[in-house]
Amino acid sequence: FFLMIRRPPRSTQSRSSAASDVYKRQVSTQSTWGKDLMNSHNINTQKKGGFQANEVTLLNGVGNVETGNLPEPLTHIKNKTVSEKLFESCLDQRLSLTQGELRHFYALKRRAAEEFNFESPEHNDIVRKLWTVLFPKEAPLGEQLRNEKWKEVGFQNSDPRTDFRGGGVLSLMCQIYFAAKCPDLVIWMSQPENDFLWAITSISTTFFLMKLFHLPNFLVWEKDRHEFCSRRALKIFCGLLKDDYELFEELNALLVEDVFRIWLKLKKENPRISIMDFRQATDRMQKRFRTLMEDHHPADFAALKDVYSRLK
Repeated sequence: FFLMIRRPPRSTQSRSSAASDVYKRQVSTQSTWGKDLMNSHNINTQKKGGFQANEVTLLNGVGNVETGNLPEPLTHIKNKTVSEKLFESCLDQRLSLTQGELRHFYALKRRAAEEFNFESPEHNDIVRKLWTVLFPKEAPLGEQLRNEKWKEVGFQNSDPRTDFRGGGVLSLMCQIYFAAKCPDLVIWMSQPENDFLWAITSISTTFFLMKLFHLPNFLVWEKDRHEFCSRRALKIFCGLLKDDYELFEELNALLVEDVFRIWLKLKKENPRISIMDFRQATDRMQKRFRTLMEDHHPADFAALKDVYSRLK
């Protein structure tokens, strides 16, 4: 399970963005990521693969978003049900993303596009920040980032950077968010008797959410449509994201905790269960979260969390 993360194709040009600001959270749309997006738009609408050419320019920082309309992601445009196609005139506008929602969607999409770069001082500083959050009683890391203690919280080896290739810098930021908000929970999850790999589970959950909400650039509707959510669900997500910049990190933390509790329940029901059966826990979480996004319309994250806690 843990090695099944589908990694995006490597870029020949490394990205560097506001991830370098590792000592404070980005809590508003005026963050550097948001400002980068506000200065990035090109109205070329030629379609390439799973996204439109102007989606590419949004990620490359070209043009000015104030001077033109942001395009909807092509995966969202194509992702219409039979009923939506039949009643397109009345349903299409209701499920179309507003310009405000698209600004926040592309800001998050740009964050999701930032691959972890081993040679980037900024990215390595974020890893050092994660260390200080996870192990506050340990000495800070110097130039050498390898340490056996990384394995204690669920990384696959003594250098955690190799695990971030699937989820990129966003998966690293999600871990910092979770560890800072729930340090005692990370300690509980990391107890050997729980057989739970917090770090890898967090990265896998980040990747699940990225695909679900149409964020990776490599998604193509024709072959990946089973991976991402419906037009209705993406509309709800973008509406929530517009009012909550940390929504993605909050969702990641919620789902990682849910996987852990499902896993503990499975272990209690079947003492012979092993880590090879861990996929059962992640499958249940993903099914529950998809049900929430497809069948409910929470007004904010607090309402979402409440509804999710009552789903079976």
